[in-house]
Amino acid sequence: MIVYLPADKFRVLISGAAFIFYRIFDRAGYFSVRSAGLPFQLSLIPLPGPRPLPEIYPPERYSDLLIKRDDARAGIFVRINAYTNWAPGDKVRVYWEGRPALLQDVIGFPTDVRIDWPLLRGPLTDPLAPETVPVRYEIIRFSLPPFPSFAIPVNVNLPVAGQDHANAPALLNLDLPLTEVRGLVSNTKNVVNHDDNPAGARARVLLYQDPQPGEVLGFYWNGIGPVASYTVQPGDVAGQLVFSTVIPWAVMEGFIHPALPVYYTTSNGVNDQQSDNTFVNVNTGTLIQFPAPVLKHTLVGGAGNLSCCSKPEVFFGVHWHVTADPLFELNDVIRFFWEGYDRAAAKSECNT
Repeated sequence: MIVYLPADKFRVLISGAAFIFYRIFDRAGYFSVRSAGLPFQLSLIPLPGPRPLPEIYPPERYSDLLIKRDDARAGIFVRINAYTNWAPGDKVRVYWEGRPALLQDVIGFPTDVRIDWPLLRGPLTDPLAPETVPVRYEIIRFSLPPFPSFAIPVNVNLPVAGQDHANAPALLNLDLPLTEVRGLVSNTKNVVNHDDNPAGARARVLLYQDPQPGEVLGFYWNGIGPVASYTVQPGDVAGQLVFSTVIPWAVMEGFIHPALPVYYTTSNGVNDQQSDNTFVNVNTGTLIQFPAPVLKHTLVGGAGNLSCCSKPEVFFGVHWHVTADPLFELNDVIRFFWEGYDRAAAKSECNT
């Protein structure tokens, strides 16, 4: 049996949950008990109208038509603009490459739905590669079937140079090998001093996992840089020790720091990662200028020579005086350098 109910009987009701049931009666006027109710949702407001296409927000995240890791770090949203016949209680669910975001209330327009890293990246078991993914949304109203939008294609590129890490998409990757710095003359692990003037220094590091030719390591000195680099070559393998270009003395000069931070970044031309700091003992500050030593003998002749006629006589030694200076500190060691000529007029040096 099919029973038709007049539409005007529903118009006096309110929207929301409702039930319909029936009773049977005979010709004598006896009624049966009420049947079990059939629940349904009653909506007396117009259904959602055409849904506009979703948008990537903020626009600058996609101004280059590519979603990268720096965009993910800054925050990516899918924007839902106004559709006709919005109603209180409407909800929206965004789908990024078929993966659903959390259900969110539509309380006004525009409505922005955040795309977190797990949703953007997808299952960790899936290898990363440049791809174009569909992005769409659905409007959910009560228990009615969803009202979908059309999808837009979005270009995504998330691979990195080197192993990925648990805190992705954070720039700092603690799983990358630490670098080591050596002065080209002092040649001591993570030490740079005046011996390295003007030669400079080099950084060295064990290559990360799966290095690809053309990837670039950029080295940063005290947060400045890159001051040196290394480009991955064909045949390079993980764990191989590689050396940067020279870190110029001009970059290192002027520091007195027992633990100056040095790190490197990896780049595949699209996405970067950053290693943790290596701390370098640096002593390249301005050398202390002390007063010149004073000769305690007279000089003879127009050229001012020290000779046997000098007073006091020099037969029992030449005496110099180091003037007191407030820059001297307790336990400082004073080394005196004397340069003269032997009988053959060859230059010789005497250190005391």
